[in-house]
Amino acid sequence: MSLKGKAVRLGARLQLLLLLSGWSAGQVSMPVRPDDFPPVPKQFSVKVEMVIPDEKLVEEFMMYWDEELNLTRFDYALGKIMAPYNTSRPMKTIHDFGNGVSFNMDGTLPNCSMSPLGYLLTDATVTAPIFRPRKFLLNGGNMTINQLLRALDPRQLFYLNPQDRVHNTTNKEIHRGIPCEIFSVLDNDFYIPGYGKSRVRHKLYFMSKEFARSLVGETPYMIPVQRTTSFNNLIGTTSTPKIIFNFFDFTVPPVPTLYDFSISQCIPKTKTEMTRETRESIQIRFPGNFSGFRIDQFIPQFRRAVLKRILAVGDLSPLRVVGMFPSQDAQNVYITATVLPRPPAQLLFVQMLQGVRGGAGGRAYTTAVDLPAEQLNTCAKLCTGVEPVCQKFAWCKRDDGTGTSRKCALRYGQESPARGEQVARMGELENYTCDVYQKIVNNSDYEGAVIDSLFKILLEVQDGNFTVALTSKTGNTVTLKAEDMRTDVSLGYEDTATPSTTDSRSAFDFYRAQSIIVNAAAKDQFSKLSPAECRRHCLDEKRFTCHSVASCVHGDCVISDLHGDELMNTTNGQQHLQSHTHCVVWTRSWKGMFTLASLLLPESSPDMVISGVSNEDTCAKQCLFNNFTCESFAYCSSATPQSPKGTRECQLFKSHAFDTMNEERVHKQGCWHLSRKCLMKQGP
Repeated sequence: MSLKGKAVRLGARLQLLLLLSGWSAGQVSMPVRPDDFPPVPKQFSVKVEMVIPDEKLVEEFMMYWDEELNLTRFDYALGKIMAPYNTSRPMKTIHDFGNGVSFNMDGTLPNCSMSPLGYLLTDATVTAPIFRPRKFLLNGGNMTINQLLRALDPRQLFYLNPQDRVHNTTNKEIHRGIPCEIFSVLDNDFYIPGYGKSRVRHKLYFMSKEFARSLVGETPYMIPVQRTTSFNNLIGTTSTPKIIFNFFDFTVPPVPTLYDFSISQCIPKTKTEMTRETRESIQIRFPGNFSGFRIDQFIPQFRRAVLKRILAVGDLSPLRVVGMFPSQDAQNVYITATVLPRPPAQLLFVQMLQGVRGGAGGRAYTTAVDLPAEQLNTCAKLCTGVEPVCQKFAWCKRDDGTGTSRKCALRYGQESPARGEQVARMGELENYTCDVYQKIVNNSDYEGAVIDSLFKILLEVQDGNFTVALTSKTGNTVTLKAEDMRTDVSLGYEDTATPSTTDSRSAFDFYRAQSIIVNAAAKDQFSKLSPAECRRHCLDEKRFTCHSVASCVHGDCVISDLHGDELMNTTNGQQHLQSHTHCVVWTRSWKGMFTLASLLLPESSPDMVISGVSNEDTCAKQCLFNNFTCESFAYCSSATPQSPKGTRECQLFKSHAFDTMNEERVHKQGCWHLSRKCLMKQGP
């Protein structure tokens, strides 16, 4: 054979090797160590445009990822109707990778579905085919929302596997108008909707560091722009991408924060057969304030640090603690949160086998109990609450169809039980057919009941051990220690209460923001009330005339016999109002009991003059609740848009305005005369 023939053959072989490796001739690239691959931030949000060319599908998803909490959230409103939700309404899906559960919430209707993330278990046993995979389509040939979300798993989309081979190309490209650095990744287990796990080649475009520096400054991470994914196997790399991801608005919080991962919509507000417990709210108080901190840095740190402490002390998963609402008064900072009941235990398991003969294959189990046929969740709960760890159970029915109960066999087909456990049994299920369930995430803990978790947190606070460390704006570490914990609070109430009366006596006006009524002005206090319920308590009060209320986001309600401007005075040197970031003060509106009589005032002198009022409603209250029968009042203000502070005063009259219309009247700038409505002359 000639040298030329050998060279041709060597060239063909080299070309084939390059093709099999996923590289084309002329491309210059260098292998990259995993440490040199762009690092993934622990937290980020990003808008992802998913393009599947074969399906002519283009959909957008907003993704939030928190690596430490092991949670991701997707917000989307699909243009194509897909199972299993079959809607174009906005949706929110949260994946809890720590427990293997998906929560899917309708953004318009109060609907929620919960399902196991079975792929976390089943994918571990699946290997991508060496040859190009054939397309499989489920549910009559249609893709599902779950397949799209599976492809968006941030751990697949942004992280490397140890087996992935990475090259960084030396050339840079302008992509979508952005200067980009390019990485190529050979990946042997990437999930593609419609195909499953596949051997692929990714081409990843990251915004160049120089360009990113000019936009957002120096960052320890690179900003993704696009990822194109093509098949890569023994036949070679496909030229047409099977799936494309375009990334927009990639955002990393400057300090660790808390994204909204609330599943409150999925958990009933009252005790049900499934949960067997109710949600409870708590408020933890820390002496101190925000001084020494930038507010935009303190609040995210504070909320996250307290949440992590609650989770650790209460043995709770992150999704069970919602709200984490911060507030502050003059002496303390607070966190108010709600602890949700445990989701159904059966969500932690996925069915692996169906219709198995109970005694077949020598599968042993350690415990078998009889349960009603509808209590699969109880069987799952039994499996999660025993030692040694139960990772599998069988749910079995009699072959002859008799009986209404089922057999719940724990640790069915597991390894032999630990020393000290009863001897494994086999023969009891001979005449049964079973479905076998396996725990999705191989962890040993099942969370406790709400009341148990709250008790643990309370003890930690009482023992003085509930502390959080924060970093001040000067870089110093500051430790806050909780001083007490309340349970008579609430978050997420529905403000549907209506007053007991509907006339002008039931009206309230907003008076002061970020304030609460304290000291002698606070005549009574209630908890777990919505703002409307708080105002209703004021209207229904029989012991005294209630004129003002303070209502707080966490459900506190304070009622007072002082009205409006009277709250600005003091009693024995003590203030009536105190700052509180998440409380507001409302005061009764009495001006509705008066009607405008004239823009002219009586020439005769008023029976009483009160200066320094803030509005005409204060005049109305003084007229109604004075030590003489007041039938009308004049309100005068010299305030103007140019001089808003101006002087304001009330002029009270014993006579009804309409009884003195024939008397001499004069015009005074900024004054008008109001009189009691006829049906209300007998008093308030």
